[in-house]
Amino acid sequence: MEFIEFSGSLIVRNQKILLIREEEHKHWNIPTGKGERGELSADVAARITEEQIGVECEILRYKKQMKTIVKEESKHVTWHPYVVEIEGEPQEGEWTPIKEIEEKELSPLLEQNKDVLRKKI
Repeated sequence: MEFIEFSGSLIVRNQKILLIREEEHKHWNIPTGKGERGELSADVAARITEEQIGVECEILRYKKQMKTIVKEESKHVTWHPYVVEIEGEPQEGEWTPIKEIEEKELSPLLEQNKDVLRKKI
């Protein structure tokens, strides 16, 4: 069985969430990426955020209620979401009102958590 861990960054300002368009998969997502061997999930979230949107960030807290585990035949995927604060304006991404995320084609993990996202952020 292959174990894969992803970390994601929930960046919210004024009831808007920063979404990144993933052209390869044709959907919208928060900055998300796979960790490297031995890398802590919070460090992955910070690194990926800085790489994907081009600004420095600070990890504020882990959103345990949004943690998602998907088990398939040969894979076990875990998604670790963090609330992240960024400095300045992102170079990439689009601010989307949280109440309008229904209108976006979201990544499967974000789609699975959109109700919690709307209620908790």
